[in-house]
Order: sequence, then structure tokens, then C-alpha cells
Amino acid sequence: MNIQQARTPKDYLTEPYMRIVTPQNGGTFMAEIMEFPGCIAQGSTPAEAYENLEQIAEDWLAVALEKNREIPPPSGTQEYSGRLVVRLPKNLHRQAAIYAAREGSSLNQFIATAIAARVSASDLYSKLADRCADLVLQSSLTVAYGPIPTSLHRPVPGRASIYQLFQLRIASQQSGITQTVPFLS
Repeated sequence: MNIQQARTPKDYLTEPYMRIVTPQNGGTFMAEIMEFPGCIAQGSTPAEAYENLEQIAEDWLAVALEKNREIPPPSGTQEYSGRLVVRLPKNLHRQAAIYAAREGSSLNQFIATAIAARVSASDLYSKLADRCADLVLQSSLTVAYGPIPTSLHRPVPGRASIYQLFQLRIASQQSGITQTVPFLS
């Protein structure tokens, strides 16, 4: 008789889940587990952010297990062959072959380079766009309502971002609700 024991959150956290710690404005650090949506923590040092993340991840897993949700596998264990079959319209295939020949590279290398450039550019664009939007919104709110607490500049679990608070303010004004978010009223 083989009785399988239920896995605990600590069991899952021994697997190679992708943990990322990044510096934030104001000297703080944010840590997240990429496979667990919304599993984010902050700290004043990278070590503190990481420690906070482990506790939050344990709570995240406990809730997911309690609700019988599927726990995603670690992305670090996923294997990729490096081979990819792509169907292209004939015209695009021809244009790509011409560009590759002009650059003196194979079509395969040209497409791999184009994908790498696009992925890097998208990531950079996304980060720049987010930062610009934060700065514009922060400036607008500062002009309209005075200085904004730095703890609200970036989303934190359980706390709204500046953008979310601004949207609440606009929604309340549009719907005629008089009670608004305290620091924006």
C-alpha cells in the first residue's frame, strides 16, 4: 500500500523556482517568484527582500493548496531544444532572405538575431514606458495634490500604486462618489 503524503509549501520552495531581486527607486529592493503571479515582496536590502519573499511565497502556496489550485512547475526545469519551426508568408520569407544575404549571414542567424533584438527592445520599451508613465503621473498628482509618499510610487502587495489610486480618484469623480482615497482628497 503506497500512501502519498501531501506536499507542503516548504516542499515546493525547495524546487528551483525563479526568484528575482531588483533594486527600486528610493533604495529599496523588490523580490518576486516569476512562476507565482502576485508573489512579490520588498525589503531595504536584497537579503531582507529575499527573506520576505520566502515568507510570502509560503503563504501564497498555502492559500493555493487550500483552494486546490494547481501549483505551476519551476520554469528552470523546462527544456528547450533550440529548434523552432516558423511558417512565414512567402513575401516575408523572401525579404528576410534578402536582408540576411545583405548582412552576409544565414537566414537562420538573421531570424535569431531579429528575434533577440525584438525581445530585448520590447523588454526595454516596457520598462521605459512604465517608468515614464510613473513619472508623468507622479508629477501630475504632485502638482494637483502635493507630495506623494514614496511608499506609493510602486505597487506593493496589499497596497495600491499611484496609477491605481489615480484611477480610483477619477472613477469616484465620474460617478459622483464623494468619499475618495484619503491622501488624494
